[in-house]
Amino acid sequence: MADNKVSQSIEAPGGQRCIDIFQRPDGRWGASEFRRDPEDARGWYPTHACPDTAFDSAEEALAAARLACPWIADL
Repeated sequence: MADNKVSQSIEAPGGQRCIDIFQRPDGRWGASEFRRDPEDARGWYPTHACPDTAFDSAEEALAAARLACPWIADL
């Protein structure tokens, strides 16, 4: 089974949140938000801020992420 390939990772100031824009094995694109807490050594874990939908392009996935996660609007 092939994995998603991250093409862009946008990290919030402070380093506690990020958005990954990725391409699925079927060629469609997606976006996921992740969070990490400094006191938790387990690393990044997904949030439910971005829906699990597929897009035709990385640009469409990024636009959906900007709507779902307003903190990246100015980055």
